[in-house]
Amino acid sequence: MLKNFAEIEKQARDKAVDPLLVAFVEPHEPKLIQAIDRAMKNRLIKPVMIGDESAIAKASKEIGIDTLGWELVRSPEPNYSAYQALELIRDNKVGGICKGVFGAKDFLSLLFERNLGFRVSKNLVSGHLVCKNQQLDRLLILSDPIVNPDPEMMDLVDILNNAVALARKLGNPLPKVALLAAVEVIYPQMPVTIVEAVISKMVDKGQVKNCLVDGPLSMDVALMESAAKEKGAKGEVAGHAEILIGPSLATSYGVYKALTMFTKSESGLIITGGKVPAVITSGNDTPDTKYNSLVLAVAIR
Repeated sequence: MLKNFAEIEKQARDKAVDPLLVAFVEPHEPKLIQAIDRAMKNRLIKPVMIGDESAIAKASKEIGIDTLGWELVRSPEPNYSAYQALELIRDNKVGGICKGVFGAKDFLSLLFERNLGFRVSKNLVSGHLVCKNQQLDRLLILSDPIVNPDPEMMDLVDILNNAVALARKLGNPLPKVALLAAVEVIYPQMPVTIVEAVISKMVDKGQVKNCLVDGPLSMDVALMESAAKEKGAKGEVAGHAEILIGPSLATSYGVYKALTMFTKSESGLIITGGKVPAVITSGNDTPDTKYNSLVLAVAIR
């Protein structure tokens, strides 16, 4: 089981016999170019830069990185850049996609259009924050802080399964999953607690596999053994969760921002469930976070 991003990077290096070809959509941003350059120097990726040549040159010049020789696909506007990247995915010419200076909502809308290369059958696509917090002795996966705004019960099951598949690719064969809520009991006034209790029972019935699941659980009880003991929460997940599943995007996004902005954490953001891994980081993210996200894409290829 991998415990930090140094170990994830080692796995990525071991897998990167040939660098992963990644399509970068509108990469007109210095921090992203800095992350791309680092990943190239470590022989993890080979970029296909899709966008405005002068904007890419300006961003790279700002941080003193020479992008001469990087593959460039010139594009007149953002939507065309996204379509070019999706064509490369459809034609199996790249193994990953990454958003640059492009609105997240618009990018996701194009990414999920049917018959454009990224979607795989009826698979639900979901986002995951992978995080190593200094207060925890383990890697933490939070799903879904970016794609599905208001998932219904079976959507939550699909999000859970995507997160478990990611954890297994990162070396955890039986991850402990906490379904987040405000309380640890079934509380009819909070319908999400009923939904999460049903999902937990689905594990007992063998309808959800390759993981241990408990819920509803509050975040402190899910992560801290001391909180679990104080509140009388029992079981293998309470106090030891390795995956957190939020009941909505609003909840997960709030946890994501709290972890990345107000705690000492290494993190990366990845989208799975499509034909290739997708990287969609925030403009506020550091070059390290953007690099970690690219490392994740290579590690789970």
